[in-house]
Amino acid sequence: MDAIPIPEAMKPYMPLATSILIAIAIFVVGWIVSKWAYRLTRSTFSHRKLDQALAGFVASMVQYALLAVAVITALGAVGLQTTSLVAVFASAGLAIGLALQGSLGNFASGVMILLFRPFNIGDKVTAATHTGVVSDIGLFATTLVTGDNETIIIANGAVTGASIINFTRLGTLRGQVQVVLAFGTDARQAVALLEKAATRAKLVLATPAVAVALTGLGPRGLEFTVMPWANAGDYLGMLNNVRHAIVEDP
Repeated sequence: MDAIPIPEAMKPYMPLATSILIAIAIFVVGWIVSKWAYRLTRSTFSHRKLDQALAGFVASMVQYALLAVAVITALGAVGLQTTSLVAVFASAGLAIGLALQGSLGNFASGVMILLFRPFNIGDKVTAATHTGVVSDIGLFATTLVTGDNETIIIANGAVTGASIINFTRLGTLRGQVQVVLAFGTDARQAVALLEKAATRAKLVLATPAVAVALTGLGPRGLEFTVMPWANAGDYLGMLNNVRHAIVEDP
């Protein structure tokens, strides 16, 4: 079958039409590849059990980066000079980066927190001098809820810029209860009685065992430190029970 002849008037436009078709094909392929890359990135994060907020952000960045490459390549296929366009994008990115320097620092800190996980949601921590239970870990800020039910939102840059104390990570905590007894008290007998009273208290773990030590000779008498262990969630209740057990011990 013979090919359809091209009218003479259309021949000068054929190279441009061919370039446009190639550019459209490049953009369509780039769009498909970017969608596939987005799903692959999300799937990779899910298999590694990483944070879904971080997964969505990284996947979107990968998708838009591939789309930008596809658009620039398509424009180059049409014959447009893309060097100046790339320079414009780079300049705009630099300006935006300088304007959002603080926010980008918080974002980078948020990525570090989500990747290295110094704490998880539900952990009791001290971060940036604030103590509370972690209720949310965002890309820009971390939210704590204090024992008084106050909500504290801390910029992630402040969280990673200071020491972080995680009270929950290891599952158990050792408490300390200070006891002062009058001079003349039999120290060895006092240690045994205090150990017995603390061991009897509710929420105190049997292992590790309660430890009691004579830690000082104060102006008011002999100073003892009782050191019981409890599950992290029972810590405050355990200390209360130990104090009551010591007071109520005959």
